[in-house]
Amino acid sequence: MIVVSILLAFAIDAWWDSAQERSKEDSYLRQLASDLESTLANIERFGGRADAIDPAVARLVQSYYEAEPPSRDSLAEWLSDTGYWVVQPRLGTAEALVTTGDLTLIRDDSLRTFIPNYLTNMTAFESFEAAGEQRYREASSRLATHIDPVRMRLETMSPAARDSLSDFPGERDALSPLPVGVPRTMPPLDLQTIVRGPEVHSILLQMLQAKRQMKAYRTLMRTESETLIGLVHSAQAR
Repeated sequence: MIVVSILLAFAIDAWWDSAQERSKEDSYLRQLASDLESTLANIERFGGRADAIDPAVARLVQSYYEAEPPSRDSLAEWLSDTGYWVVQPRLGTAEALVTTGDLTLIRDDSLRTFIPNYLTNMTAFESFEAAGEQRYREASSRLATHIDPVRMRLETMSPAARDSLSDFPGERDALSPLPVGVPRTMPPLDLQTIVRGPEVHSILLQMLQAKRQMKAYRTLMRTESETLIGLVHSAQAR
């Protein structure tokens, strides 16, 4: 009876430990799925915004090689779309699994093997995207020495839009470079000459290359995340 009792106690302890591990694994899988869904949503949201404005820089670069320059209005519109968007993946659960050693709780071999590779790749992709962002920001700063972005904005604002700044002084940004009221008269920028100049073209080319770099790594982030969430869902279904 004593031996049986001891063996039964061991069996109960083993069952309890196994149940605790399964519960912890299920919790990790839910958190990992949530992180991946958030990452994919960010890629869809911010990547979509980037995709909407990225062609503007491409058109500015193309205009340098075209026989006839685009209209000034087209150039002004494209120059107003020279911003950028980056994606921030959520890696907290994957990092916790790897750093705590809890990766051993994941029973699915394919998933367990993929998680550390995913974390390594995504960290690298995020770093490369940040390098593209830095490259783009540096080029944008150089572009601002040739084309004043505030002046460009003033040229596209209607008198009503300018007047509205003084109508709501409490809501106005105290650090805004835009003046209240009608600005002083300045001759229009010769955008066709500026954009088709070799130095500005070189800057725009660097901006385009940086955007292509950021887009490439957004695509890789999506591919890796879609693969991993498929493995997670498969493990949850078992």
